[in-house]
Amino acid sequence: MKTIRIFQWIEKKRFIFRIVTTLVTLLLLAVIYLFVYMTGGIKFVFSHSMYLPILLSGCVFGIKGGGGRGNDCRRRTRTVYAH
Repeated sequence: MKTIRIFQWIEKKRFIFRIVTTLVTLLLLAVIYLFVYMTGGIKFVFSHSMYLPILLSGCVFGIKGGGGRGNDCRRRTRTVYAH
């Protein structure tokens, strides 16, 4: 019963939930980018933490949202690779 109420609450607040998720994924993306850059670039395992914003976007926005965020992460890691 509680699970149904949670999903009903999310459905009512869907627009706000998506805006907050977008801001959180953009913040995660920026923080992870800086973390990977400061630790020496793409040669270390920290670059795999870019999967977090991709998974979060995919869960909230579906395949198109996850794919779009994945493309954004790909572009950002390409600049870190040059470091």
